[in-house]
Amino acid sequence: MIDQKYKKALEQIWGSESYNVSFLLTPQNVLYAECGFNGDRRRLTDSNYIDILNDMFLTYCVDNKSWMGVS
Repeated sequence: MIDQKYKKALEQIWGSESYNVSFLLTPQNVLYAECGFNGDRRRLTDSNYIDILNDMFLTYCVDNKSWMGVS
């Protein structure tokens, strides 16, 4: 089961774009976040999940800068 803290962090960081991220939990209880837009998949732990989700969002924004108004 995926802890609510991961879901809350995703909603706070990604906002209305959070639908672009899926959580994947392996049978070995390894948790990944995957961006459906660019295929970026990263392992989440209790100590890195905020940094990882922030970094993934930055990458997403840079990839979409033309329509998101990011310069």
